Formats: sequence, C-alpha cells, structure tokens
Amino acid sequence: MQQHYSDAEIVKDIGSGLHFKRKGLNAILERAMHGDCIRLVVAHRDRLARFGADLVRFIIETNGGKLVVLSEDSLSPEPELTRDLLNIIHVFSCRMHGLRKYKKQVYQIISDGKTTETI
Repeated sequence: MQQHYSDAEIVKDIGSGLHFKRKGLNAILERAMHGDCIRLVVAHRDRLARFGADLVRFIIETNGGKLVVLSEDSLSPEPELTRDLLNIIHVFSCRMHGLRKYKKQVYQIISDGKTTETI
C-alpha cells in the first residue's frame, strides 16, 4: 500500500477494531471534525473499525474527505451477520481470558479477610 500512496501519512494503531480509544483513529477523527479534507485509505474495513466504519466514513465524507477501502468484501446479509457474530464472540472470549488474571487477586482478598470497604 505504501508503494501506491508514497506521499501518504502512515497511521498505525495497536488495538481491536471494536476499541475506539486508539490514538491514531482519534487523531484522524479530530482532524476530520475540525474540517480537514482527509483521504483515508485502509486495506480492510475491519482494520478501521469492525462495527463503526460507516460512522467513520460519514464523519470523513461530511467534511469533504473520502474513505477508500482496498479490499471491500461484498457479502450477502446472512454471511455478513455470521461474520459479525463470530467477531463479537471472539472479542468477548478474549476479554474473558483477560479477566482470569484477576481471579487470583479476588481469592487472595477473600482469604485475607478483607471486606469490600477496604478494597
């Protein structure tokens, strides 16, 4: 992509497509809302935002910009809903896995006899 858009500013974010608290995405949205005419090129729509890509497109295009998706999948409604559901399940399973680290802390607090007032 960098070969085709050599003069472009590259913005990279680490985070989920469901997570909107990303520095790069927020910077792009702030620039668009302040009237900058942005041409945003993404390889896949899901990399921008899994469920908010249409909102991002609206914000950018309202201010005279354009969102270009290089690999636009055109699925019928049923496969698209199936893909969305699988994405949701994946995100929540990752969150559940992340919550496991707190299990030890909770057991330690209970075994120490601490109450909720001291936590």
